[in-house]
Amino acid sequence: ILQVDQGLGALFDYLEESGLMESSVVVLTSDHGEGLWQRPSGDGWVNTGRLESQLLSDLYRGHGEQLFDELLRVPLVVRGPGVPEGRRDDRLVSLIDVYPTIFALLDLSPPEGIQGEPLVGEGASEGRSELFSICSRGTSLTGGGRWKLHLPADRIQARGARPVLFDLASDPLELSPVED
Repeated sequence: ILQVDQGLGALFDYLEESGLMESSVVVLTSDHGEGLWQRPSGDGWVNTGRLESQLLSDLYRGHGEQLFDELLRVPLVVRGPGVPEGRRDDRLVSLIDVYPTIFALLDLSPPEGIQGEPLVGEGASEGRSELFSICSRGTSLTGGGRWKLHLPADRIQARGARPVLFDLASDPLELSPVED
């Protein structure tokens, strides 16, 4: 975090000093979050990779393993012309929306076939009620903003993991699967 903060500080200093700050669009996001001991492995998997076992022990046990919100919810910070300053937006969006958003901020038409919806400007997305997330170990589906289904990959199910359903309205931290 410190390294990112220092890098952004240097970028913002450069943009300010060169007179480019007011005309620049800056987007900060991440491809995924990290599971840092929030929950046990769903199937007993332990990362036995050489580098990880030597340097990080079990710190990143959940890395790419499960699709809980600590891995799916990532920052999306946008600054530039056409972006309301200081606004926090709680819409449910997807990283697939970043590319069309940049094109909208630059007042450009996105290339044919680009998926996603712009988050600002004309035709801005109202947000999503359904999300689909996938990694090598499984898939998660979030529907209506209330239900979330975790579907482990077949090879993970063969080791004992099972699909689980969460009611996000009563259990937003995904701690107690629906037993029905």
